[in-house]
Amino acid sequence: MKWLLKLKPLFLFLVCAFPLSLAKATPLPVFDCLIEPELVADVGSPVDGVIEKFFINKSDVVKKGQKLAQLNQSVNMSTAILAKAQSEMQEKINSKQSYLAFAQRKMNRIKKLYKQKATSSFQKDEAETELKLAESELKLAKREKLIAKLEYQQAIQRLRERSIHSPFEGIVVKRYLALGESVADKPIIKLAKLNPLRIELILTAELFGLIKVGMVAKIIPELPNYIPKQATVTVVDKLIDAASGTFGVRLALPNPNYSTPSGLRCQAQFLPEEKPINATNLIDKKTTNINTKK
Repeated sequence: MKWLLKLKPLFLFLVCAFPLSLAKATPLPVFDCLIEPELVADVGSPVDGVIEKFFINKSDVVKKGQKLAQLNQSVNMSTAILAKAQSEMQEKINSKQSYLAFAQRKMNRIKKLYKQKATSSFQKDEAETELKLAESELKLAKREKLIAKLEYQQAIQRLRERSIHSPFEGIVVKRYLALGESVADKPIIKLAKLNPLRIELILTAELFGLIKVGMVAKIIPELPNYIPKQATVTVVDKLIDAASGTFGVRLALPNPNYSTPSGLRCQAQFLPEEKPINATNLIDKKTTNINTKK
């Protein structure tokens, strides 16, 4: 056994050159799964109205914020135009400013005459009151213009509410209504977000702890001549269902070109994380056993 001890330095050198040997873990079994959209939404309108125009068709790809449909807006458009004209009116403020300047000049003249005792206290009090009224009327005119601006902004917002926009990037699945139909709290368009796709798995309780967030699985859809793709675990249930003895796992499958359709059955295969074996400790352990036998 002495020759084995003499070979220990050489073996340690090889371990330093290749320090870790990865143990091949037994692959987990293949699981049945289902490919679903990441998100499905029935898009509606916050206000009632009649559909005037559609800007999309079924299966169209839409961007976030893209205009999908337009409700009738003739009345709201007229209201917005009127509110804009009122918010831009400056004549009343100019008139009140001129009246205030006149009241100020009049007050200055009355003060000089009052000091010379050429006018009565009643005329002085009247001029002071007229000046204060002119100042108040100017403030009121400015406030009315501010309110007109706020009403214009409100009219624009109500006008925008009659345009239906996409809340996310996705695919048009269905148009529920046709031109001329009333919205009346009904969904207008159905959208689906297909990038990434969502994959749901139901696993038995004995696998709990083996599947972790960040693990990668090979996804094989039930389509002929389809190249498998990789999906990443995003959610692992923290609770096990007592009745069925199962827990859920969710994966995200990138689908930037929409090449993978949703609604397909698939198979998912995980490879557990490989654990390194410390070869130096293994050598020391074997050497100790040899010395003990000796």
